[in-house]
Amino acid sequence: MGTKEPDVAPGRAGDVAVLGQESPLGAEVCRMVTASGYRLRPAGSETSALIIASELAVPAGPLVSRLRRRRAARRCRQLVSAAHLARDRGAVRLVGLSSAFLFGRHTALASDRSWTWAAPAETADALAVEAAAETFTELGGASVVLRLGWTYGRADRVTRRILAAGARGWQLLDGPPGIRVPTVEISDAAAAAVAALSAPTGLYYVTDGHPRTQGELTGTIQAGLGRQLHPLADARWGHGPLFGHHRRVDGSEFRLVTDWRPRYPDAADRLGQLCRAPENQP
Repeated sequence: MGTKEPDVAPGRAGDVAVLGQESPLGAEVCRMVTASGYRLRPAGSETSALIIASELAVPAGPLVSRLRRRRAARRCRQLVSAAHLARDRGAVRLVGLSSAFLFGRHTALASDRSWTWAAPAETADALAVEAAAETFTELGGASVVLRLGWTYGRADRVTRRILAAGARGWQLLDGPPGIRVPTVEISDAAAAAVAALSAPTGLYYVTDGHPRTQGELTGTIQAGLGRQLHPLADARWGHGPLFGHHRRVDGSEFRLVTDWRPRYPDAADRLGQLCRAPENQP
């Protein structure tokens, strides 16, 4: 994975910019950056590090998917330009938040760089982030790419859609019940981004290490809401490419090289808590 570069530490070149902070994950990253003692600076200013956040888009039909793919090239150009600008302004490190769902039927290794293979349209932003990280490396900077599991949580758009449907009696995760889904709670994902500011350069998967099956997650949601859910039979969800294939990644390598550990080690427990919140009760 490479050698460890000097830390970008608070009080010593500790300025960090965050791109994508308008997203729920990006906003959480900004909160964690500030809480960890770094100085949050506007994108495009002189900083020591740049964090680029992406998130899973809510699955949609074929038309929206085509539009997302068309926009992907523009997004890629924007982020590559941001990588150039950050390097010009003195940034020595880029942390890119990508997605473990880039692949279809594939078991990916942390050393695998064939990220253009069979990428779902919902991960188009993640592809652009990885392109920016590669550009930053080519310019002589140090890049860390984190391929995150499903960043579920109260603010996550996919989670909100699933819980809102559940409150109305619909089961969105209605694909093969044995499919395992890598997960990481959204605040844990943001904390991993901060840990990556001093991690060895390379590509890592970041999950809670306890992938649940779709059947287990559905059971948790039903128990939390206190009602039986009816399958929606929507190909954009359980039967589509996003949550429709095994992704056997556990994120152990990132935990080995950093002090990061998830506060929420089991998505089933945390989703149950979210389901029991008053706003999600039918």
